[in-house]
Amino acid sequence: IKNWRKRSHGYVFCLSNHSIQSFFKDKSELLIHKAAKTILLMQRDGTQQTISNSDLKLSQNTEILKRLNYTKDVLNNQKHVS
Repeated sequence: IKNWRKRSHGYVFCLSNHSIQSFFKDKSELLIHKAAKTILLMQRDGTQQTISNSDLKLSQNTEILKRLNYTKDVLNNQKHVS
């Protein structure tokens, strides 16, 4: 783990392999795997959804998009209060 941030909805970890992992309070997880160019969402019920970065713009999956936007906001907004 190179860096991490705690916010009101969970934790975001920046890993040494340049991946980003978010753990949300509702027990869901988001993994942005830079090398594989994929995003994995594990729902709180254990189901997994994987999407490639190239398919992300065409995605209608609002859960992945919502959690991805939140993770980006946490990473880009260092002064965000939890």
